[in-house]
Amino acid sequence: MLRFQSLPLGAVLAWAASLTAQSANEAATPTAALLARVDAERLRAWHDLTAAAPHVAGSPGDARQIDALAAAFREMGLEVEVQDVFAWLAEPVAASLQIVEADGGATDLPLREAPVPGDRGSGDRGSGDQRPVP
Repeated sequence: MLRFQSLPLGAVLAWAASLTAQSANEAATPTAALLARVDAERLRAWHDLTAAAPHVAGSPGDARQIDALAAAFREMGLEVEVQDVFAWLAEPVAASLQIVEADGGATDLPLREAPVPGDRGSGDRGSGDQRPVP
């Protein structure tokens, strides 16, 4: 079962993440008003909320993501409706990656990202929400 947020997510995230206490009326132009309302810390918080863990459609991570977004929108005073959607999703039956040389030789490459020291977003963290690579 897939659960999708029934809000225009991109528009709401951009709007919600950029709000600050400063009124748009305090800026001289519409562009200045928009730029004055952008807050890097709030954008980072939304990025972390939406990208901190895998959330493949239909997985337990997807359900956690939907619940977290719905709670965040409710905290902003927005009315949220979550709808269940049943959809067919294609899943790979095989996967491989190669660099093919001009002379016909080939080099196999890994399908999973190796961790990069100091980058908490790199590597496969084994949450169990990823679809297995065949």
